[in-house]
Amino acid sequence: MEIRYLTVDLDIESKQDLAGLVQDLGEDVMVLHNGPAKTFNHASFELAYDSYSGPDEAISGFCVLIENLSPEARTIWNNCFTRLFDVGFECGSAPNRFWFELRPQTIQRVAAIGASIAMSIYPIPSETT
Repeated sequence: MEIRYLTVDLDIESKQDLAGLVQDLGEDVMVLHNGPAKTFNHASFELAYDSYSGPDEAISGFCVLIENLSPEARTIWNNCFTRLFDVGFECGSAPNRFWFELRPQTIQRVAAIGASIAMSIYPIPSETT
């Protein structure tokens, strides 16, 4: 199986209700989760459109949405204690080297909106017989 890029999820956590932010993002995102998690609120999103070929483009797509939030939704964003772009990959045995790049402009945009970047690497699914 080949190593492959899966998607970028945006995870946010706050003591504040996230409904206004979720609503402001609208149809541009798929809401994977929105609700309570322990003593805080958590929401997780993917971009609604599959036209992003890799992590840099997907993170940039999310940045456009965050940069264009309404003032009310931007206040909710700013009050989140977690704002994380999680880049997902599936492991594999080929190729010998798997490479992707986050451009300086993208990293600057992520920093400007107060977010961070993480990577999740998922194991090769076990085959059932």
